[in-house]
Amino acid sequence: MKVLKKGIQIQILLFTVFFLMGVSLIFTYFFPEQLTVVNLITIGVVVVFSVLGYRIYKNPDMSIIIITPKEEKTIKYLTYGYFIVYVIRMVLASSEVVDGLVLNVTSGIILMGIAVFGILFQYRIFKGK
Repeated sequence: MKVLKKGIQIQILLFTVFFLMGVSLIFTYFFPEQLTVVNLITIGVVVVFSVLGYRIYKNPDMSIIIITPKEEKTIKYLTYGYFIVYVIRMVLASSEVVDGLVLNVTSGIILMGIAVFGILFQYRIFKGK
C-alpha cells in the first residue's frame, strides 16, 4: 500500500501524544494537587503537536512510502489497542472496582508501552525499514 511520507510523520506525532497522555495519567494520580498544571501542560503539548501536524500536512512534499498489509494491520491494532485500554480505564475509574493507584499506573504503563512501540514501528517505516 502506498502512503504519503507526511502521513507517517503525523502518525509518529500522534503516538507521541499518546505517550504523553499515558504519562499524564500517572502524574495526575501522584500529584493531584498539581492537576491543573498537569492538565494545562498536557493541553499545551497537544496544541503544539496539533500545529506541528498541520504544518506537516500542509507541506507540499508528496513523497510516497510503500507499506505492507502486515504493517498496516499492526498500525491499526496499535491504535485500536490504545483506545480500548483507554476506554476500559475510563470505565473502571468511574466505578470503585479497582484501586486508583493500580488502575492509573497500570493503564499508564500499558498506554505508554503501546505508544513507544507505535513510535518505533512508525519510525522504522519512515526510515525505509
